[in-house]
Amino acid sequence: MADGSKAPQKKRVLVADDNETYRSALLTVLRGVPAVEVVGQAADGDECLRLAEVLAPDVVLLDVNMPSLNGLEVTRRLKSRERPPLVVVLSLSDAGTSRAAALAAGADAYVEKSSALTDLVPLLSA
Repeated sequence: MADGSKAPQKKRVLVADDNETYRSALLTVLRGVPAVEVVGQAADGDECLRLAEVLAPDVVLLDVNMPSLNGLEVTRRLKSRERPPLVVVLSLSDAGTSRAAALAAGADAYVEKSSALTDLVPLLSA
């Protein structure tokens, strides 16, 4: 840039959801967000943890219900790391108990899947 300032750094995002159709739709939206760089995708909790270790994302978007390890356990493990990423738990339900459990596990945010495409963009662009 001519004035010597640096362009804002993109948030490196890892998406973990076992529903391939939903994950694909979410990835399509995220790839159109200038503030976001999608660095990986996972279909289950174990794969998410492995990729998070290798890719060191800034943000992990994480389905609460996944095979092998559910999103709450993955959140706990991610948040126990020396440099934990921000974790946004995604769920089909806005049930208070699910939200409370996700936040208790260490999630930074809880977003209902039905509104994720509109709620995530401002959250990730901030």
